[in-house]
Amino acid sequence: MKVELTVSEGVARRAFLKSPEAEHARRIANYLPAAEWRTLAQIVDNEDAELIGIQFQSASGPLVLKVPEEGGSYEVVLLSATGPKTVGTIHGGKRGEVTPQVVAYRLGSFLSALRRMRHI
Repeated sequence: MKVELTVSEGVARRAFLKSPEAEHARRIANYLPAAEWRTLAQIVDNEDAELIGIQFQSASGPLVLKVPEEGGSYEVVLLSATGPKTVGTIHGGKRGEVTPQVVAYRLGSFLSALRRMRHI
């Protein structure tokens, strides 16, 4: 995994994130099915977009798996110039109902589909 970041007021800073969501994001990133995805993954706390998750760079801008607070569902969010936009959902229940391995597998499948469409 790359460096962990926190983004506030448009400024990115290195940080070691200690929130439960960041720890959960780390567990998911460690189980991504392709070594390439694990290498490209960044754990990010984006205060501007109000999300914590795993970020990947795409042709359209940063793509983030938003790790929900307890009880929410996983969303894949594109952080574009016009603002955050949900582009997908990782199905399988709320956080705690599925293992990090299952979420990582589904995220890997989503990223592979985006790559085939040349969005990543």
